[in-house]
Amino acid sequence: FNISSNPISTKGLYNFFKQLNKSQCMKLQNLIMEEIPVNFECMELIESFKKSFINLSIIHGPQLIVGNTQDDVYSEGGTFVDLLFLLQSKIKYNGKVFIDVLQNFDVNKTGAVNILQFTEALKIVGVNYKFEQINDLLQRFDKYGDGTIYYK
Repeated sequence: FNISSNPISTKGLYNFFKQLNKSQCMKLQNLIMEEIPVNFECMELIESFKKSFINLSIIHGPQLIVGNTQDDVYSEGGTFVDLLFLLQSKIKYNGKVFIDVLQNFDVNKTGAVNILQFTEALKIVGVNYKFEQINDLLQRFDKYGDGTIYYK
């Protein structure tokens, strides 16, 4: 069962898990949600599922590491722009804060990077996204139509 491309938030995923947790019998073998970030509460439910349903394989997105609650990051959607908001909120991915990585690429300190630098920054923090999502972000944050993402 693949829900990774659905526009679901961390809070929505938690509620989904709460409903699944009420189930006595589950026929699911794979649950894929690789683009949906999980918080501490979701991770606790995932661990309980793994104990109760040993044949269930769960693949999830990055784990949010700050206050570890959806209230701390105010995430209400699963779109790429919401992910950018999470990244700007000092969430760590693979031990790195995304804005700090972008600032390393921003040698002129203008608050902007080109699309290649942005893509490379995503690779450094271990966040993989499709070209269409990056292109959508470029269209939203390219203030002057010059191929630059203004992240500040």
